[in-house]
Formats: sequence, structure tokens, C-alpha cells
Amino acid sequence: MVMSQEVDIRGARVFSGLTPDDFDALAQAGRRESYRPGETVFSGNLRAQSFFVIADGGVEVYRREIDGSQTVLARLGRGAAFGEAALLDGRPRKALGIAKGTTTCWVLDAGGLARLRAEQPVAATHLLANLARGMAYRLNRASTQATRVVDGRRTDSFSHGSSGVRRSLLDRLFGR
Repeated sequence: MVMSQEVDIRGARVFSGLTPDDFDALAQAGRRESYRPGETVFSGNLRAQSFFVIADGGVEVYRREIDGSQTVLARLGRGAAFGEAALLDGRPRKALGIAKGTTTCWVLDAGGLARLRAEQPVAATHLLANLARGMAYRLNRASTQATRVVDGRRTDSFSHGSSGVRRSLLDRLFGR
């Protein structure tokens, strides 16, 4: 989709299956934002209300550790979508996103989503279905990875009746 603000996100997976009319509706509901290298795209512990699709550039997503260090959670590039869970539930983000190079994103905030739902419910439904599929895919992948780790340590942790390894791993995966 080339939007009026010159943001091209046609290839983003989150928009697969949307019609040209859906794209037009999305263009009106969202906006273009640009970030300089090293600039914060989003930060943790703030109420989140925006969903992003990278049109150009990239974003590194970090989690701040208790000791002040940062762990890289993801390196995202053109077409990557992020922030959908925060857009849908409005809870504070658990991570920090930093622009790597000059970065341009298409951004949909809670107000834009509400307008899209009211004015173009079919486009909103298509977008929300794609967001749900993407979130389900990532949850399934995380569950599979957690199971592999727990299964690999099963003799150490479960033979003594302790579930500490499992709880610690799941806490790390879900930011608790």
C-alpha cells in the first residue's frame, strides 16, 4: 500500500488478503512516523496505544533486566509488524524499541482503530484477523520452544518434584 504520506507497506504480512478498499481505509486510519537512528520508537512501562509496521529501516526490541542491562528480544526490518498486543489491551509494554538507522513506520493508534471499526468494519475485521493469526503463531512458537527446554531438563527438574525450572522459563517468556 502506498499511502498518501508515501509509506509503502504493501508487502507486510499483516496486510495479506486485504482488498484495495481495505488499504485505502487503513491509509486514512493510520499515520506515518519517522525516527532517527538511535531514537526511541516505544518504551516499556508506558501505557501503549499504537501498532507499527516498518516501511523502511529497522527496530531493535530490548528488555531491560533488573541489573540495568538490556537483552535483545528481536531485530525487526521492513514489513515487520509489532505492538499489536499493546494496541488491543492498552497495557504497558514490557520492552523498549530503538530505531536502527533512519526508520519510517506506519502507525495505527487506538483512536485510528476505533474510527476504522466504525467507518470500515470489513477492513477492521480483516486487519484484526491477521493480527490474531500473527499473535497465535508467535504464542505457538514460544510454547513449542518452552516445551523443548522443559523436556530437555525434565530429568533434572521433575525427578526431584520441583517445577522451578518450568516456572522460571515461563516467567521469562511472558515477562513476569
